[in-house]
Amino acid sequence: MKTVLLLGATGRTGQHVLSYALEKGHHVKALVRDPGKITVKSDRLVLITGTPVDLDDVRKAAAGCDAVISTLNNPRKTESIWAKPVNPPDLMTGCMRNAVTAMKESGIRRIVLMTGAGAGDSYATMPLIMKAFIKLTSLKYVYADHDNQEAVLKESGLDWTIVRPVGLTDKDEIRDLAVGKDDRHSAFISRKAVAKFLVDCMEDNNFIGQAPIISQRK
Repeated sequence: MKTVLLLGATGRTGQHVLSYALEKGHHVKALVRDPGKITVKSDRLVLITGTPVDLDDVRKAAAGCDAVISTLNNPRKTESIWAKPVNPPDLMTGCMRNAVTAMKESGIRRIVLMTGAGAGDSYATMPLIMKAFIKLTSLKYVYADHDNQEAVLKESGLDWTIVRPVGLTDKDEIRDLAVGKDDRHSAFISRKAVAKFLVDCMEDNNFIGQAPIISQRK
């Protein structure tokens, strides 16, 4: 079993990552601003109060870990595609730089990052309507941040995997997944399924140096 540093544990996908990692027997160190938001209890869970924006906080949380999983996002003021992010537009990029620095200092090689379908070089494969959403709505800020944090990770020399899910749902289901460009993709995937995929990648060292799009299989 591994000791995993989880960034984004209070988020809607991160909560599922936390539960699944503990279910699989891993030890989890969650770096969170408000530990009170974590309702899961386990003697294999350590809550560290802090923020991934602060390098010293990340260093403290990374100590003794074997791998990192990040589900950080830059939330918007509302769910509207026109609402701008609450935080600075380079939030995730700065957090990724901190994670990479702390990992190298602590000798950690493995990291699994969640971004989104349409980030990085996957933009070219998106349908026209998705490209329009990314370029013409406030999603452009989030995707620019995703693009930049992906670039930081790809240049890190670490054993990285970037997971790019399609539209996320809160359904309590894990169906057969479509993985990569040659599979039969649908437009949606549950957060619970994404969480399982992230932890499984970390466990099995699958997709090192790859950035697969994942969805429910048609």
